[in-house]
Amino acid sequence: MNNYTISCFPNQEDGKAALIELKGELSIQNIKEIKAEIEKTIEKFDAVEFLIYEATMIDLSILQYLISLKKSEKLLQKTFKFSFELDEDLNELMNQVGFKNIDDLI
Repeated sequence: MNNYTISCFPNQEDGKAALIELKGELSIQNIKEIKAEIEKTIEKFDAVEFLIYEATMIDLSILQYLISLKKSEKLLQKTFKFSFELDEDLNELMNQVGFKNIDDLI
């Protein structure tokens, strides 16, 4: 059973953009499955916005993957945007490990 959720909402107007919501345990234990689901989804769209919220855990493996996606925009000919709505504890943890403003990082 997955302790994370990935939901995709295609833009109904043009069908070339989508919103992907990630929540739950976003950790190295789930990175393989999360990566496979995201890659299967993003191949269908030119522009993807990611909303990361209600995360019970987010670790460096997920952040590294999201950063790699952002850096691959040109190569993939895609546009990625990331929004984080983390609770106070996760925000504090991100600050302590050097990610003071995670939205600016990605």
